[in-house]
Amino acid sequence: MAFCEEHTTLVKDVSEIKGIVTSLDKRINGSFDAISDHVNGGHRWRIAIVSIALTLCLNLVGFAYGYGILKKTVDTNAYAITEMKENNADVKEIKELLKARLK
Repeated sequence: MAFCEEHTTLVKDVSEIKGIVTSLDKRINGSFDAISDHVNGGHRWRIAIVSIALTLCLNLVGFAYGYGILKKTVDTNAYAITEMKENNADVKEIKELLKARLK
């Protein structure tokens, strides 16, 4: 059975196209399989979620600690200012009494 040259060229082209399609199919399905394994196995993304949650908790604790220290500092400074004002009033009163005595 003799085939014409055009038929032989078409058969050769079809076999090349089949090879290309097969390689693309392997690449695409391999990618889908890798994604499926990643989602189903999911060890890394679970670690990422736990790490994010832990970081969030540590940030909240750090914020609360910093807020407490700053509040304590402000309260101490407010108390010191109040004491200084009271002491200043007492000093003025003593000065007035001394001036009155010296006159």
